[in-house]
Amino acid sequence: MARRAKERTPFDPTNQELNVQRLLNPPRRTLFERARPAWWAAEDWWCRHVTERALYRHLDGLRDAFRVQLPPEWGAPEHDAEALQRLNERIAAHRDRTSP
Repeated sequence: MARRAKERTPFDPTNQELNVQRLLNPPRRTLFERARPAWWAAEDWWCRHVTERALYRHLDGLRDAFRVQLPPEWGAPEHDAEALQRLNERIAAHRDRTSP
């Protein structure tokens, strides 16, 4: 017995139309897809506070030791503004040298 292809009626949507409809109206996300961000947050918390607690404490200590060694003016907003201004000046000078 040979199978016959289903005949299309004028109201049958084509694959392209079905794909467009699926893109415009995607199906509702599954429970697993909706719970995934919470799972990742819980896993991150677990790794940070339980599994690799000693590593994160060590990294936090190194970060604090580095901040103590920085000059006090580096934490001021004026220092950030001056650094940004110097950076903009260097970028402008570089553009002037390389522009035709």
